[in-house]
Amino acid sequence: MGEWGKGGGVVWGVGVMGVVWGVAVVGVGVGGVRAERKGVEMAADLAALAAAGRVVRGYEDGCLVAGRVAGWNGGVLDGCRTWGGPGEGVVVEVAVSRRVRGVFGALPLRARAVSRAGTIPVDGGMWTGAVAAGDGGFCRGSA
Repeated sequence: MGEWGKGGGVVWGVGVMGVVWGVAVVGVGVGGVRAERKGVEMAADLAALAAAGRVVRGYEDGCLVAGRVAGWNGGVLDGCRTWGGPGEGVVVEVAVSRRVRGVFGALPLRARAVSRAGTIPVDGGMWTGAVAAGDGGFCRGSA
């Protein structure tokens, strides 16, 4: 056995362990990104519900409340629109985003979600409910 035959198993073992650790780190990073996306979708849903609840009761501060609720849930309100008013039906659409943290936290990515909430006409009145218009995803942006 020559010089190159000694310790070859150690080199292969270290190489295989490096690949295993690399795959594990990528897996943890992807899991963290998916969790952030679900979190921002939840923040958007809650912000839309809060805003719709205010507008249905006749208050004009629905988007202000949506911004507060998004902030309490770690998000930033990127946009807010309302249609209708008390007695005629209401729809509120909000866009919420937040910086992605975790293994890939150094990348300039933001998780973003859009959600709608409002009233649904029912026999004899209006029912306030939520419709999660699942437009979630990722966009490039700064923290």
